[in-house]
Amino acid sequence: MSKQETASVTVYSDYVCPFCYLGRHSLRQYQERRDDELEIDWHPFDLRAGKRGPDGEIDQSAEDGKDDEYYEQAKENVRRLQERYDVEMTLDLATDVDSFDAQVASEYVKEEHPYEAWLEFDWGLFEALWTESRDVGDRDVIAEVARDAGLDDDEVLVAFEN
Repeated sequence: MSKQETASVTVYSDYVCPFCYLGRHSLRQYQERRDDELEIDWHPFDLRAGKRGPDGEIDQSAEDGKDDEYYEQAKENVRRLQERYDVEMTLDLATDVDSFDAQVASEYVKEEHPYEAWLEFDWGLFEALWTESRDVGDRDVIAEVARDAGLDDDEVLVAFEN
């Protein structure tokens, strides 16, 4: 690799996935310790795609094969990883949040703005949900995160018009 090339890691994630947040937290720590820059090549992954109806809305009654035991095990795994990576979270699962709009906005920022701006916006969405318990599916929250990342919130909201 030449000195001008930046190494990258491909990441598929959904903002509502606690394991994605914990993984990104770990990756962020690694990036800070690493001598060479490492960029994230992010791609959205809709965890709730199988529960979306034709109108795009999540059908909470749709069967996904996940029972109470599944969710209890997931919560336990989240707690274990929180301890391992020393991460404070206000939620352990976010089953009632639809992150599709956050993913659309993030994809827009990734395509239309410098990497550093996207990185700040992306981290802001994760933090809004997992440390502030804010609904990242709410366009007002998305706009606030955009502003906090130094972006024009009205421009970011244009992503929903396409």
